[in-house]
Amino acid sequence: MGHPDMLVYGETLQHEFPLILAVGREPNDDTPMVHEIGRYDFDEFPKSGLWNTSYGLLAWTFDMPTHQFKSVCREADASPLAYADCSPAPILNVVRDKGVVRQAVPESEVRAHVRRVFSYEETTPRLGLVILSGVSGPEWTLPRELIRAECLARGIPVLEVPFFYPTNTAKIRAAVSDDDRRLIGRLLDGFGAVQRAASAHDATVAPLPSPGSRGNGSRCS
Repeated sequence: MGHPDMLVYGETLQHEFPLILAVGREPNDDTPMVHEIGRYDFDEFPKSGLWNTSYGLLAWTFDMPTHQFKSVCREADASPLAYADCSPAPILNVVRDKGVVRQAVPESEVRAHVRRVFSYEETTPRLGLVILSGVSGPEWTLPRELIRAECLARGIPVLEVPFFYPTNTAKIRAAVSDDDRRLIGRLLDGFGAVQRAASAHDATVAPLPSPGSRGNGSRCS
């Protein structure tokens, strides 16, 4: 057993809608990272700052509450949000001096990890945006630049935001330009078609509106 280096929700791999990859620092875990696509469940940790804030960012695109966007994903048993990390070395949150652990990760392992994250045929061709979260510090320079290089080679836009945590919500939104928001909206439009079909079987779940009218601009940094 180990922590998968790529996480998706439910039956996301059974669909073809675009994905948005949120890349954080490292997993809050004490098991080694393994090269496989795993599944996450936001209902398992309903108070997770990472999941709530990243889902909240996408919900903001539709001007809807985070819990409502989670509901539409739950109903569709799929989600446009996938997750990965900059570092291949999990660290439990209780560890005080995480910097020491991070600096001990060999450069070769970081390079191999980033290559593996972008090697999945099931997810990489579907990536419409990569969001780097909370990795602006100098200790993240190598993985950040490696990820940017992988994205540049594939024409995938990159957006950098503060660490996904509820108290950073205002700063996160401030880092998202109008063009970025429109890009996210267009990417979610593909998922919306899947979700609207699923919601037709459950009248208690409101379908996502089509965000296509929000505009056509985008920013690739």
